[in-house]
Order: sequence, then structure tokens, then C-alpha cells
Amino acid sequence: MCHIQYSNPAQPISDENILWYNYTLLRNSSLIFVLNDTNKIYTNFTHAHGDTDVLWNSTMSYSVNFSYTEDGGISWYEVTPSAEVLCSVYIWGASPILLYQKKMNYQGDGNFTLEFNSNIFPAGTISESYIVKITGEYIGFNIPSPVFFNVSIKALPTELEFYNYQNISGSSIKEIKQYYNEIFNISVKYKIKGGQNGIEDANLTYHWQFSTTPLSITADPLNPGFYTFSINTLLVNNIGKFNITVSASKFNYSSIITNFTLIILSRPTKINGYSNLLYINKTIWAGNDFLMSFEYIDSLTENRISKTDKAYFYWTKIVNDVLQQFSSNIDLEKDSNNLYILDFNASEKKIGTYVLYLFFEKNFYDTKSVVINLEIIERIFSVEVTLNNKVTTTIQVTKGTPVKIKLKITDLSRSNKPLSGARIILYIDGTSKNFTINEIENTGIYKLTLNTSDPDYQAFFVPQTLTGNFTIFKENYEIQSIPFKLTINMEEIIPGFPSIYFILLITGITGVSVGLIIDHYPKSIKSEHIQDQNSELKNYIKKKSS
Repeated sequence: MCHIQYSNPAQPISDENILWYNYTLLRNSSLIFVLNDTNKIYTNFTHAHGDTDVLWNSTMSYSVNFSYTEDGGISWYEVTPSAEVLCSVYIWGASPILLYQKKMNYQGDGNFTLEFNSNIFPAGTISESYIVKITGEYIGFNIPSPVFFNVSIKALPTELEFYNYQNISGSSIKEIKQYYNEIFNISVKYKIKGGQNGIEDANLTYHWQFSTTPLSITADPLNPGFYTFSINTLLVNNIGKFNITVSASKFNYSSIITNFTLIILSRPTKINGYSNLLYINKTIWAGNDFLMSFEYIDSLTENRISKTDKAYFYWTKIVNDVLQQFSSNIDLEKDSNNLYILDFNASEKKIGTYVLYLFFEKNFYDTKSVVINLEIIERIFSVEVTLNNKVTTTIQVTKGTPVKIKLKITDLSRSNKPLSGARIILYIDGTSKNFTINEIENTGIYKLTLNTSDPDYQAFFVPQTLTGNFTIFKENYEIQSIPFKLTINMEEIIPGFPSIYFILLITGITGVSVGLIIDHYPKSIKSEHIQDQNSELKNYIKKKSS
């Protein structure tokens, strides 16, 4: 610092330190320089502050106070704005590489600051380290020791979100369900954690157990900020859950690997149009076959499933409400139209109730089941009985008069066709004979003539009434028993006059006896008619005696 005794013009008076002077010597003068002790004059940086850990694309801020002393640090003074402070950023090493340098801004009172964005430096996919160096110069003073900051610039934290490609405006999902044998798209958004917009121009791949190497995920041309990839579920070897690993990276953004769950569902099916258990009640006539066809359908395509892994049935019979032993599995046949045919051979089964269980199975498809309650019932028929050309089951004849019996049997279970091959037996109480009625040439008409002259029929003294039934048998048919009533009146020597009267008169039976016998004659014959018959009988006897 100079102390001037004389100057022309005069030395300016100022509170500020004067660092530079121009002198012009106009006469003999003496210049005397008095130098202060330099060990007591120096500068220094104090109160240095700066970021050491920042996210990429955020502001980096640094500040320092620049001051000097002339008395060895007893008193400190702030530098003037003429001082220069530089902030430099380096990749440090044996040979530091300067990446950035800028003059810091004077804020007064010796304070200098500088802010700049970290995005001018690469952050990699995790973080990168840099050195921030602050240096200064104040003319007339020594250069202060630089200030250093170790700075880590970190890649921006990211996250992956997954969407159903058909609904990217909806909520993100952690798993997706898809039917087997379908190709579908998954949408992915790679974004800053907590942000909204997707990161574009990133590198995305996915990998799962059915790919040997990671597969690329491409940007969605229709939805900026989204990426999409397709999955073919035909690749899977089973129904269940599968992890898909998605990786995403971009310089200055953190790399991320996230698992996404894909649930492969078996394809829904229908059997004969039913999605649930199909329960069938069926009743058939004995001796009939039982055939049914079944459509095993892919519900998503409505196409018949052409090849099953298994299509079979087994059956059992119900006896006294108890299931009997089950049969072994019997494969269903398949025709050229991909229909599965059930042939139960019911014509060979006995009358009763059967339960059939059918199963249709194919890998990756829903199994379908059918339960059939099958009742095999006796066939039914109707019978028309004709006695002596009159449709009736009750007849009266005089002893010796034949009874012509005709039965017409109609098979109601076969559209009212004549029933041939039946076995018909006429049972008559009070006799030792049962009569078989034979069919006339497979016509369903059965005839028999009953001879009432047979000695077994006793109608000499009084009429004889016989009851019985026609019993009809045929395999697989119900047994019918039709009541039959035959009244055989006493033999008549003349129409309306029983032979017994004639005999009694010949043998001299008294009128009283005759009267007693007449009392046993059917009440339907009027007394006047009996008297007439008595007169005719007397006349007949007189003729015989003459």
C-alpha cells in the first residue's frame, strides 16, 4: 500500500482502497515505497456451500464468501466485485477432464453464488460422480485455496406400469388373465416414479420361461409414452401362473426390472349348449336303443372341439334307491361331424333305473360333465275283449252254447301297432282247465272258442256262474289281467224251458216240487212265461205218449 506525501493532482480521498496509481514526475521527487508484510496479507474462501447428492435434471447450487486480511487474519474484509470466482466441474482422475466452467455471480458482501442444471452431465443408469471446484482471484492478493465438492448425480428413479392394451386409460394392473390359445397385447409405461408421462425412446425387453433370450418391446405408435408387446399363450405347457420379467432402461433414468404375472385360464366350454353341469332325465321303453349325440364346444369360438384327450362314460343301476357297482369307463365314439355319440345298448338292459356319467376332457379346456338319469320302463298295450261278437268281458249263454272269445291287443308303445307274440292264458275259477289263447297269423288278434258242453260245467239244476281273467304276458311288457265272467244257464229242451223241468214232469214230480225248482229259476223269467212253458211242456209230453 502506497503512502503519498505529495501528488498533483492531489491524491483522491476515498474510503475505498486504491489499488492502481498513475504517476507523472514533474520535478525532482522521491518515490518511496513502503511494503507491508505479505505474510499478513492474503485471501480466503469461507462459508462454502454446495450440493453433493442430486438427481439428474435438478438444479445444482453453490455459494462461497471471498474475503481478505492485511493483519494476518485479525481483521477480514470482503472483496470488491472486481474479484473473479470460477465454478468448474470435472471428471476427476489422474488427468481431470473439465466438463463445465462458469463465473460465479457476486451477491455483495463478498458472497458469490451459481446455479445450473445437472442435466448437462450424464447420470448413467444409476449415478455418476463428479468434482466441483471453486477458485478465485483478487488482484493484488494471493490466490485462495480452492474449494472442492464431491458430487453424485443420480439417475432419475423410475417405475413400470402395466395396462390391458384395450384399456390403457384405466388403472394399471399387476397381473392379467388370459385364455389359452389367444394372442393378446400388454401395454407398458416406463415413467419417472410418481410422474404421469411415459419416458420415450427407452430400451424395453421382456423375458419368460418360454423365450431363450430377452425379447424387444416396441413403442406403441398409437399411444405416445407407451410400449407394447404380444404374448402367444399357445407357448405355455400348462394352465396356471407365469412370471414375465420386463426390463427398462434409458440414460439418465434408473434401470428397472419388474415381474408381471400372467394367468393362463382354461378355455370355457359348453356341452350341448350348457355351460354348467348338464343333467338329463330320460325315459325309454324296454327293448329300445338309447343313443345321444353331444357337442363339446369352445365357448369363445362356438366351434366344436375336434379332438379330446378323453371322452368316456360309465354307468350304474339303482336298486331300492341304492347305487350298484359302477361299470368300467367306456369310450364315446366320434363321428365325422365331431359329435360324440353315446350308445348305451339299452335294448339289452333290463327294466329299471340307470345313472350314466359322461366326461369330456381336453388339456387347456374346461372339463364338462353330463349326468343322465335313464329309466327303462315296461311297454304298455291296450286290450279289446269280444265275446260272441260283443265287446264285453261278461257273457251269459245256455249250456252247450259255445263262447267265441277274441282279444285284439294294440301296442301303445309303438304307435298303436298290433301286438304280436303275446302269451294269453284264460284262467277260469271252479274248473281244472286253463286255456291258452292263440294268435291269428301275427295280426295281434287272439281267438279261442270255449265249449260249454264240457262236463266240467255244471248247469243242470241251476245256472253256473264262473269268474276268471285273461292274463297277458310278453317280455318287456307289463302284465295285464282282465277280469272275465261267464254265466252258463241250464240246458233248455225248448227255448226258455230248462231240461230239468221236463225230467221232473216225466218222473212224476209233483207240482209242488216243480214249483220249488222253479223258484230257483232265474228271476228274470216272469211267472206268466213259466206257465206258458208248462203248458207247452204238457203238450209235448202228450204227443210223445201217443
